[in-house]
Amino acid sequence: MSQIEIKEVSKLFKSKKQVVTALNNVTLTINSGDIYGIVGYSGAGKSTMLRLLNGLEQPSRGQVLVDYRDIGQLRGNDLRKYRQKVGMIFQHFNLLWSRTILDNIRLPLELSGMKKAESNQKASELLALVGLSGKEEAYPSQLSGGQKQRVGIARALANDPMLLLCDESTSALDPQTTDEVLELLAKINRELGVTIVLITHEMAVIRKICHQVAVMENGQVVEQGDVLKVFSEPQEAVTKRFVQQEVVPNYGNPLLKLEDLAKEKREGVLVQVTFKGNQATQPLISKMIKASQVDVNVIQGQIQALQKGSVGTLLIELLGQKTSIEKALIYLEKQEEVSLEVAVYEGN
Repeated sequence: MSQIEIKEVSKLFKSKKQVVTALNNVTLTINSGDIYGIVGYSGAGKSTMLRLLNGLEQPSRGQVLVDYRDIGQLRGNDLRKYRQKVGMIFQHFNLLWSRTILDNIRLPLELSGMKKAESNQKASELLALVGLSGKEEAYPSQLSGGQKQRVGIARALANDPMLLLCDESTSALDPQTTDEVLELLAKINRELGVTIVLITHEMAVIRKICHQVAVMENGQVVEQGDVLKVFSEPQEAVTKRFVQQEVVPNYGNPLLKLEDLAKEKREGVLVQVTFKGNQATQPLISKMIKASQVDVNVIQGQIQALQKGSVGTLLIELLGQKTSIEKALIYLEKQEEVSLEVAVYEGN
């Protein structure tokens, strides 16, 4: 397991004509044993962050500390030894097509000098761990995408890494296979205790597996924290876009705003209720109706299970007398782990 501290890190790429700032004063902490997600759109700086963690790049400013060692200062043999303890899982698997599955997993063990009999035993054990026993003599071309990624995971674990880095590791997979791979990573985290850093542009991946998340935009971390808190109380516009795409059901337009919906109706008050933790399983709306005598039209809603708890979004229309609607809103506002966004229909 590894504790990671990124302290005021910037990374600049210079050419003859321009200077590109890939990372701009990034600070975050990844606790030992966590599954930490870094999410952002293309160009946000995610891949640069990963290359700093595995020592392929050094920061222009700031420090990257892994177990209190400044990775940017490592050189030569020290850097090679560090990188042996960092496993990498890639989007497109990066397997050697001319080698069997067993030999693909053995490759990092060969490079570290392990004897063939011992490396064969270790590779076979890793194949069993990822659910591919019996595939030792198969070649990558004979495997499905999900099986190839399982081989990639086994290979990444060959040197007993303290840190596992996942670079868009499910982006090339279908939804069902993605879930299977994420379940495998969660199992590895539980059983081996390895720290996992996962970069992605898919908030569904963050929801299903991560404990903590950092949201990146234009080379900066704009929001970070516990996944449950970020999902239920997103602060930044980019975070809200990610969360809305995942939490709010897709009815043809995942980015539809309350104000846009308000224009489509003629009466009432439109309320988006976000609830988390125990509230996700409580009869919140029925209690509100009893307390306020308001009529409710449920427009859409969804509950999502996270690694720690649940978060849900419910879009409702409140109908009735003004005093009843006000009483309903007051009731909701008083509830713990509940937040509201209200829009009055135009013309009201």
